[in-house]
Amino acid sequence: MDRNFVLALGLAFIILIGWDFLIMRPQRAAFEASQAEIAAQQALAAEEAGATVGANGLTADFTPPSADESLTREAAIASAPGRVLIDTPTMTGSLNLQGATLDDISLKDYRVTPDADAELVNILSPRSTETATYIRNGLIVDGQSDDTAVWQAPEGAILTPTSPVVLTRREGTILHQLELSVDDGFMFTANHTVVNEGGDRTSILPYGFAVQKNLPTDLANFMILFEGPLGVTDGTLHSRKYKPLNKPNKAIRESGIGGWAGITDKYWLAAAIPPQDQEFELRIQRVESARIPTYRSSYQLEGFFLEPGQEHTVPSRMFAGAKVVETLR
Repeated sequence: MDRNFVLALGLAFIILIGWDFLIMRPQRAAFEASQAEIAAQQALAAEEAGATVGANGLTADFTPPSADESLTREAAIASAPGRVLIDTPTMTGSLNLQGATLDDISLKDYRVTPDADAELVNILSPRSTETATYIRNGLIVDGQSDDTAVWQAPEGAILTPTSPVVLTRREGTILHQLELSVDDGFMFTANHTVVNEGGDRTSILPYGFAVQKNLPTDLANFMILFEGPLGVTDGTLHSRKYKPLNKPNKAIRESGIGGWAGITDKYWLAAAIPPQDQEFELRIQRVESARIPTYRSSYQLEGFFLEPGQEHTVPSRMFAGAKVVETLR
């Protein structure tokens, strides 16, 4: 065979391999990542609208747990598929095992009136109550919302500063493990480990949010007092009161490293907190797809792919408590 022909054939082969490796493979990866991002955004947006999104990005109807929008706090708490009790020197309440949602917190040191026997202040309530406030961190896997996912907890588990709790669940070939702990103040820590036990790679999108459904019953709406969704990126505070958020062009979208996303009123703060060393996107908005006025401050980390046999842990925190200056610092 002609030597030049062999060299030309070899050179053409090298070019084809190089083209696939340097050009086509990155483009395919970028396309797959963008499709996973689109599906994840659909899942997050559908959560408050009473729908879930499948791995193909198509919306599928289901009966949402908040179909009855006027449950009492007690009835809403009891309707959860399971709960883990929470008991600390400053808080009492429970974690909803549906979605591992923090939606039931009362503060031991604060009461609704100065009377010693007055009801404790409730700062978080399930989303099926009239004016719900709740926090959740989670992972969207292959575009599938984990909103209705039910976690398993050890029998009799109680989350205290000295007794962490580990939750588990399995979705197909994906194993989830969530280690929860809480301090003496108002801070929860969650380490979410996901293991790909299947034969295909899967897309993971970490997120978190604090939600306010309807306006709070004690809304002061005072000119010099901020009440509503807010967040911090790169040391900069971003906020928007409830009324302006009713206009679509008033939503906030910022990116940065270090910060959080939350809902606040005069005395209390509920916040979802991403890892402080990773860039995230902060969004403050009224959820347009929600059936009733719903305001959300959320964060979203950069998505990634989990190859077969791989595992990855995503850390996050949640804050639910009084805005005591030293505690916030």
